[in-house]
Amino acid sequence: MKRYIFLIVLPLAALLAAFKPKSPVSFTIDPAKSTVKWTGYAEVGKYAPTGIIKVKSGALMADGTTLAAGKVTIDMQSLNQSNKEMETHLRGSDFFDCEKFPEAVFVITSVKGNIATGNVTIKGITNQISFPVTIAKNPDGYFVKALVKIDRTKFAIKYNSKSYFQDPGNYAIKNEFDVEVSLYCN
Repeated sequence: MKRYIFLIVLPLAALLAAFKPKSPVSFTIDPAKSTVKWTGYAEVGKYAPTGIIKVKSGALMADGTTLAAGKVTIDMQSLNQSNKEMETHLRGSDFFDCEKFPEAVFVITSVKGNIATGNVTIKGITNQISFPVTIAKNPDGYFVKALVKIDRTKFAIKYNSKSYFQDPGNYAIKNEFDVEVSLYCN
C-alpha cells in the first residue's frame, strides 16, 4: 500500500514543483541608456520647459513582464535645461538645491497590475507616490517606462507656487511637474 501512495505522491509533487511560481530576478539599470525627462508648467499660458536628469544607478526585480520591486537613484547634479540661467536656478535652493541634495531616490514598495507604488525622496524629504508603469522584455533584459506626476510642494519646493504666494501673476508655476522615465535593465 505504501508503494502505491509513493507512486501517486511522487508524480504529484513533481507536477506541483513544475508550477511553483518563479522568484523575481534582479536586473541592473543601465544609466547610459536610461533617461529621465522632466517637464514643468506655468500656471498661465502654454510655457512648459523640459530637461534631462541622468540616472545614477539602480536595480529592478521582475518576474516575466511583471515588475515586483526596485530602486532608482537619480543624479540631481546632472539636471539640465537649454536655458542655462533657468538651469542654475533649478539647481539652486529655490528648487532642488542640488549641491546639498545631489541625489533623488525612488524605491518601489509594491506593484499591483500596472500601478507602481513607492517612496520618492527629493531634498531629503520622502513621500509615497503611485503611477502607471509598463514593462517589456527585450533580448538583453527589460525596458520600463513610466510617467510620474510629482507635486513639488510636498518636497519643500514652493517657489512661485499659487498655494504659497498670493499673487505671483504670470510667474506662477504649477505645483505638479511630470517625470518621464525610460529605464533599460540587463
